[in-house]
Amino acid sequence: MLPCVGQGAIGIEIRADDERIAKICERLNHFNTFQCVTAERAFLRAMGGGCQSPVAAYAEISGSRMEMRAVSFREGPAKRSEGKRPVAEAAVLGEELAVELK
Repeated sequence: MLPCVGQGAIGIEIRADDERIAKICERLNHFNTFQCVTAERAFLRAMGGGCQSPVAAYAEISGSRMEMRAVSFREGPAKRSEGKRPVAEAAVLGEELAVELK
């Protein structure tokens, strides 16, 4: 079973002009988690979905590669896909899986 996009990640919203807090939050950011959520959110966005969309995705990083599994229940039976890309191409991975599942 795949979770909803971004499950388990903590998001912190700050004022756009608050440099002091921005620097503190930069130190709290976990690079791998940020990249995984970037891929998952790119998938959701490309699917045209939101919080109530019947889609799920889960990304993991191993070394310099990211692997992501995704599923859509939007039209009929479940459609599943998975892919791998370099971590630097997190958003591209999410978008590619969405194209496969549309």
